[in-house]
Amino acid sequence: MPARVTVVEAPDDLVAFRRRWIELFESGGYAYALPVPPTEIVVDADGVRSSYAYDVNGLEFEFTDVPADGT
Repeated sequence: MPARVTVVEAPDDLVAFRRRWIELFESGGYAYALPVPPTEIVVDADGVRSSYAYDVNGLEFEFTDVPADGT
């Protein structure tokens, strides 16, 4: 199943989403189907920044920041 993609509105939002996901993951309050923490933020050749994370059911999410100027 492909990842669900969420495009954030600002670069800081990507950092905040990842940080919050880590807090929830490490809280011990949830049992994850795939106990894998979120990835680091990666940047592709076009400057698009992404982080990937699994929800409690094992569904992969991609959080993405696309630069406003397209580069």
